[in-house]
Amino acid sequence: MKAKEPWRKARSEIVLSGTEGAKVGLAHASVNMWSDDKLRVEASNIMTRLLTSGSRAVVVAVLDVFRVVDELSADEPTVALLRALAGPDVDLSAAPSSFIVERLQSLLPHEAELIATIANKLVAGWRGELGNIQTATAMAAPQLTDLALTLHRLGGEARHAGVLLFEEMIEIDAYGARDALAEIDGRFSARQPSARRRLPRRRRTQVRQQTGGVSRTR
Repeated sequence: MKAKEPWRKARSEIVLSGTEGAKVGLAHASVNMWSDDKLRVEASNIMTRLLTSGSRAVVVAVLDVFRVVDELSADEPTVALLRALAGPDVDLSAAPSSFIVERLQSLLPHEAELIATIANKLVAGWRGELGNIQTATAMAAPQLTDLALTLHRLGGEARHAGVLLFEEMIEIDAYGARDALAEIDGRFSARQPSARRRLPRRRRTQVRQQTGGVSRTR
C-alpha cells in the first residue's frame, strides 16, 4: 500500500498542475491500465479527472481507449467515462474517427442517452468533414447513421435522440446519410398498400358479374 502512495501523489499533481505533455502521458498510462479488471476503476477515475480540465490533446489521448480495448462493457467505470465525455466542457472536435463510433454502438442498448449525446458532439466536431469523402472522417458517417437508426429502433427517449441525430446527418449532407434515407423511404413505400381507385358504378357491376357476384346492371 505504501509503495502506491508516491504514484498516487504524483498522479494527483499531474492532474491538478502538470504540463500538457505529462497529462497526455498519464492518459496513455490509464488507457493501458483499462484492460486489467483490477485497475479499471482507477484508470476511469484518472481519465475522468483529466477530461474535466484537459486540452484537446489530452482528450485525444483518453479516447485512445476506444482503439486499445476490443470490447467495452457497460460497467460503472465505462459509464463514468461516458458521462465525462458527454460533459459540455469536453471538446471532442479532435477525436479520431476510427473505432470510437463502433465501440459506442456496441454498448447499446445500455446508456443510450449518453451515447446519443456523445454522438451528437462528434457530429458537431466533425461537421466540416463528414460530407467530404476525401477525408478519413467521412468513413465514420455510415457508422453514425447506423447508430442513429439503432437508437431509433430502441424506442422511448432513444428513439427521439436517434431522429435528431439522423436529421443532423442529413442536414450536413454526411456521406451515405441520404442513401440511407432513400433506402428507408423505399422500404416504407413498399410496405404501403396501393390506393384502390374507385370504379364507376357500371364498371363495378361488370366486375361483380365476371367474378360471380350477385349484382346485376339494371
